[in-house]
Amino acid sequence: MLQPLHDSALVLGLGGGSLVRALRHARTGLQISAIESRPAVLEAAVDWFCMDDSDPSLELVCADAAEFLENSPDSFDLVFADLYLSEGVNPIQNTQDFLDACRAHLNPGGILLLNHWCSEFRDSQLARQALHEVFGRQLLELHVQGGNVITFAFRSPLPRLQRKPFLDAALALGQRLDTPLQRLARNFWRQNSEALGVGRFRGRHAALSANR
Repeated sequence: MLQPLHDSALVLGLGGGSLVRALRHARTGLQISAIESRPAVLEAAVDWFCMDDSDPSLELVCADAAEFLENSPDSFDLVFADLYLSEGVNPIQNTQDFLDACRAHLNPGGILLLNHWCSEFRDSQLARQALHEVFGRQLLELHVQGGNVITFAFRSPLPRLQRKPFLDAALALGQRLDTPLQRLARNFWRQNSEALGVGRFRGRHAALSANR
């Protein structure tokens, strides 16, 4: 919906594997590498949450996310960062070094997606500052109920979207996943209208694009 179809994804933070299952259901043939630092969590995902470690399209790696990014030569169309500790989001996920490493592993046209929640205003501001340092204006966000923010950070310029095809695609995908994606898509469109240059921001967006 945001870019042409993708072929590869890196998931940093497997947990129970719900994100991996959704990706496999939404995009048949997607090559996924899932990184999890806790052996017991990785074992539980395989034994209890239907993670098939024999599937050739799914690579399960027990490793620290930052160390994996430092040592892996691979790049991906999508990178998902969902690193949480018992008390909340892993602070490393909001640092410029980590975000730089994620960007370095994106293919041209790739997208980094971060799920983050900052209980303190200062933490939220530091995370936003780090994102802008690495990705500049190439950011979109979706604020969801409960305080989570999903950030879409683009290696290339932001896509040019049309509202109806975007919402229609969200509806079709939501029906496949049995998830109310069209409602989320409407919120996404409203929350990012200025960045996308739509509605009353259309003229301003065109002027900014001409000056890039």
